[in-house]
Amino acid sequence: MEYISLFMRTILFCLFLSTSLHKLKDFSHHVQTLTNYNLLERRLVVPLAILGVIQEIAITICMLFGLFIEWVSLISIALLVIYTLAISVSLIRGQSNLNCGCGGIAGNHKISWWLVFRNILWTIPCTWLAVNQQRLFRLDDYFISGSFYYDISSLFAVFSGLVFSLIIGILNELKHLNTMNAR
Repeated sequence: MEYISLFMRTILFCLFLSTSLHKLKDFSHHVQTLTNYNLLERRLVVPLAILGVIQEIAITICMLFGLFIEWVSLISIALLVIYTLAISVSLIRGQSNLNCGCGGIAGNHKISWWLVFRNILWTIPCTWLAVNQQRLFRLDDYFISGSFYYDISSLFAVFSGLVFSLIIGILNELKHLNTMNAR
């Protein structure tokens, strides 16, 4: 269980790191993407875009260092649910030509019911981490007990999570290139 949790934590670290960096790299594009959804008053778009990126960076840092994992996992679920609701409402409104705005290893796609399903799938590792406490590679455990737990198998779990995330990113990039070539 500990190794599965560490594997999932690594994947979520990669997801939120890559999506937050993507949004920071071209923040004005991120703001425009949120504006295109037409779900927020214009005056709220920039502050909520900033808040969303800050949340993703905080999740990234906590997943990396093993801080408050159970709470951060719940925040991750909330963020994914908000993104999923925004996509769902837009699809119901008939706005399927919008970019999702995800970026990173999640890729950039036109919104679809597949993305709604994908985001629901992303909540599975978050839920796992919220309900299955683990002690491997957790700084908050070190601060509480004075012990920092790791072993060679935990390094394999981290490496496997990194490789899995890399594969997801490559597959999304290949899909994106394939879509570009089809045009």
